[in-house]
Amino acid sequence: MAAQLTALELSAITSICELWPEYADAMRAQLAAAQVASRENTGAGFLTSFEVPAGVPPLPPGKPTSATFELNGAELQMGFHIESENGRLAFLEGHAYGGDIGDLDLETVGFCPVTNHP
Repeated sequence: MAAQLTALELSAITSICELWPEYADAMRAQLAAAQVASRENTGAGFLTSFEVPAGVPPLPPGKPTSATFELNGAELQMGFHIESENGRLAFLEGHAYGGDIGDLDLETVGFCPVTNHP
């Protein structure tokens, strides 16, 4: 499924996996089998929803959370959060801190990780 993800989405998920190694293997297995169900640019961020097949092992109890990136060409940062439902990845949410990103092309924008926070 990595080919379906934008570079920004993939980097955010990779950073979250590195921060929570106890979820990383299960999250990567789910992402490998998942399909991107939808993408929505909200103006203040985006929401990428996933469909994970039932036969893939569930995530361990608890929830991995977030990472922060600085966007090139924008005077702002974005936070990223993964949400799961019933042990399955449900969506990746990206949101701008203090700005509108509606005019940015989120599929091609440059970025660099700033911090990760549990």
